[in-house]
Amino acid sequence: MPYQRYSIAEFIGNLARTIEERTGVRCVDDPDNVPSPLYSVEFLNSKRSDTKTSFVDVYSVWVHAIAEPATPRSNAPVLEMVRALEVALADDMPLPEPFDMFMQTVSGVQSLKTDPSGEGHAVVECEFRISYGFKCK
Repeated sequence: MPYQRYSIAEFIGNLARTIEERTGVRCVDDPDNVPSPLYSVEFLNSKRSDTKTSFVDVYSVWVHAIAEPATPRSNAPVLEMVRALEVALADDMPLPEPFDMFMQTVSGVQSLKTDPSGEGHAVVECEFRISYGFKCK
């Protein structure tokens, strides 16, 4: 039986659930018409990155942290959300069998801005290397 790769839809759903459970802030894949504060997962790409002994896929995402508008304007609320996200992803995201987290990396803030609505908005890049089987000779 051939090895089955981890579904992108399942991955995004699992990541959103993990972020929401560990931060206590709603996490969605489509932020339109969702009130802040919230996190939103934007899938960038997936690529194979097999090792000598394992089949591995790399999933790259941007996690958007969107904070409520602050008066006076301040980046502090959105930066607190970034910190909460970093803490939430310090431990590996749980995966269903037979998948294993090979490596999970929070690469850092890619952008920080204030949206026209006044909401603070940070984009955090993350990468997940997920093994889905061992190579046999």
